Amino acid sequence: MKFSEYMAKILSVSSKLKKKLIYFYDKRDEISKSVVLYFADHKEPLLKLSIPVFIIFLGFYACHSSQSDIRYNIADLFVIADEIRSSYADKPDYWGLSTEKVVKGDIIPKHFIKNNRVVLSGGLRILIGNGIRAETIMPRTLTFDIIAPDLTKAQCISYVETALTKEQLVALEQIAINNDAGSYVFSWGGENPLPVQKYASKDLCSDGKNTIIWTLK
Repeated sequence: MKFSEYMAKILSVSSKLKKKLIYFYDKRDEISKSVVLYFADHKEPLLKLSIPVFIIFLGFYACHSSQSDIRYNIADLFVIADEIRSSYADKPDYWGLSTEKVVKGDIIPKHFIKNNRVVLSGGLRILIGNGIRAETIMPRTLTFDIIAPDLTKAQCISYVETALTKEQLVALEQIAINNDAGSYVFSWGGENPLPVQKYASKDLCSDGKNTIIWTLK
């Protein structure tokens, strides 16, 4: 095709497109009225259709938002662990560490502390100390626990199975799940090994309340 023929074809297409745009612009009021009348005549079926679509959208948004909170919270959990580690760097152990000491001291950034609690995104409350009751750490203890109580099964699975970075895994000694069905531990070389693989916790997290304990060095 010659250049002149090619340009003529482009001009022809442009001219047709321009005519269509002018037509729709001239008919804009008529088209708007037709759309309004259509919605008015089909209001009930459209409303019925919109409700499940809206519910699906809300469910998708809530799920996405929840997953984002979990990713942020895992990152913040290890930030808090790093701050605790730094605060105890010149001490032989973690003697005296507790949630109360963290809340009242200058150990972690203040934006994590709300109403005398340590709170992460989405209102997740965490405790710091030893074991499921977050007891004050005793002398010669070289690890500490960060505890997240009252988690649903979905939250339990998501938190336990969130992929960790190499740096986070180095600091991690184990992850424990506690619920009415029992206590389950993911550890290095254990029956339930670290790092936690996908679907590894779905049968361990309970339909009731779950508590997760991250034990950190």
